[in-house]
Amino acid sequence: MNALFGQYGLVVLDPDEAAFKEAIVPIIKDDLLQHTANGIVSTQAELLSQQYKSQAYPRDINLFYLHDNLRERIEKSGGTWTVLNTDITWTEDELLAELEAHPERFSPNVILRGLLQESILPNVAFIGGGAEVAYWLQLKELFTHYKVFYPAILLRQSVLWIEPKAAALQQKLDISTKELFQSYEELAKAHVSDNSKHNLSTADEQNTFEAVIRQLKEKAISLDPTLGASAEAALARIKHQLTVLEQKMLRAEKRKHDTELQRIAKLKNMLFPNNSLQERIENFIEYYPLYGQSFIDTVVSSIIPLKNEFLVIEGQSGPGEA
Repeated sequence: MNALFGQYGLVVLDPDEAAFKEAIVPIIKDDLLQHTANGIVSTQAELLSQQYKSQAYPRDINLFYLHDNLRERIEKSGGTWTVLNTDITWTEDELLAELEAHPERFSPNVILRGLLQESILPNVAFIGGGAEVAYWLQLKELFTHYKVFYPAILLRQSVLWIEPKAAALQQKLDISTKELFQSYEELAKAHVSDNSKHNLSTADEQNTFEAVIRQLKEKAISLDPTLGASAEAALARIKHQLTVLEQKMLRAEKRKHDTELQRIAKLKNMLFPNNSLQERIENFIEYYPLYGQSFIDTVVSSIIPLKNEFLVIEGQSGPGEA
């Protein structure tokens, strides 16, 4: 990390140093014995569930045990604490003695990690990606309970890196950068509609039928007010059938544009692998051998962390260039 980012002023701390872990020994002890975090975060996640999908799920014990090359979860059964996939066990007194002697061996999972971070180096703000922001929203009451300062939570700018091959394909398909963020289905439908010799939309026909049914509805209501519902039902059925017919015509037309649609699908998968954001799937190491340090330099110089816009960068074809 220092070799890659030290020139930008990055400071790297190893949170597994005993002195740092000592800052949250009371929290570690409470999690091992009382399981407080589980109840607090579960309640908060439930309150947020109407608008946010939970990104982190608490356990009774939210700690790993570290020793040499070992990193395994700690679980409690009855009056015994066990390190999974090992023969390490403790009674309560043995566990507390181990914690006091070696706090560095107790490693917080995602639920408690923020408490460790903010206890070591309190921040005015935490800037993270979408998933990180989502799980930090679950932790506010946990910080309040343990009286640890809870920073402002800010969403960072996201980045899409377009390789030369993808850029060439994008240009060939005449898809704008803004349109790249549409779904494949939207792009495919737009391409077929723009390049078809036929009008595949049934909107005009639906409007015509609606006007006719409205007239029939008025006539029917004048005879019997209860017939209004029948007229509305007839209109709904006609609209449904026209929509089904439109979808069938679109599928038939798509078969004539199969090659271009495959190219659109290829482009989408290049830039949004597995239908997800590039930054959630791909690692910088795929680009570093191609561009070297200039890859990082370009991102650092281009990104505005708090700008509420997606950053799109087009890589150059030359080695070591971006």
